[in-house]
Amino acid sequence: ALLRLQVRQIEQGRFRQALITVKKDIALPDGKQKTLKPVAASGFSYPLARDKKKLLTKNLELPDQIKGEIKQGQRLGEMQIRYNNEVVGTVDLVSPVDVAKRGFFSRIFK
Repeated sequence: ALLRLQVRQIEQGRFRQALITVKKDIALPDGKQKTLKPVAASGFSYPLARDKKKLLTKNLELPDQIKGEIKQGQRLGEMQIRYNNEVVGTVDLVSPVDVAKRGFFSRIFK
C-alpha cells in the first residue's frame, strides 16, 4: 500500500488515535533530490471502538511528480479519512524539507 493509517489505543482503550504514515514518494524531475516523501502537517484523532477499525478508510490525493523548487512545509496534497464512507477528517500532506531546483546545466546533463 502507498499509504498506511495506523490506529493505536489511547486512554485505556476507550478511544483510538490515527497516526498517519505516507509511503508514496513524489518524483522531483527538476530537484537536487530525486524523490520526496510527504509528511502529515497535523495529527488526526477520532473516537473509535476497537472492533470498528476496519470501517476507517483513506483517500490519498498526491501528484506523481512536482517540478521546480519545493519549500519545507509546502502543501503537496491531502488525505481524506473516512469512517463508514463519511469524511471525518482531512489532513494536509507537506514537504518535510526544502528541495532546491537543479541548475540549468545539471538538468540538461543528468
